[in-house]
Amino acid sequence: MPTRKKRRKADAGMVGKTLEFLATQPDFIAERRNSGSIKVGERLIKLGEAGTFDVTGYFTPARGVAVPFELEAKSSTGNPRKSQLRRSEMLTKARVPHAFVRSLADVQKFVTEMRAMLVWRKEQPQ
Repeated sequence: MPTRKKRRKADAGMVGKTLEFLATQPDFIAERRNSGSIKVGERLIKLGEAGTFDVTGYFTPARGVAVPFELEAKSSTGNPRKSQLRRSEMLTKARVPHAFVRSLADVQKFVTEMRAMLVWRKEQPQ
């Protein structure tokens, strides 16, 4: 029986690395999101919306309201699709923190910036 050639991950494994790192952060909750389609018999079933980011979750500081966020994992050479750019624009308008991450350093920077945002908001006059 012929074996199938192992498919290369389009995101170079960044989704898994991102989720593993976020799982070590006590104030972050994250999960994988999927989109695409599958053919079952003659039916084409759509899964999720086009442009959905790979990781979604909440930054849950000890005191304060949970902040939603989204991350899109890309390989070092991958480019966002038009639907992902449209989603990024929508998230920007809604003031939802999000990022395109290409390395674990990008994820760590995002986490650091999220925590810094909380400190900055605490320092602002009410």
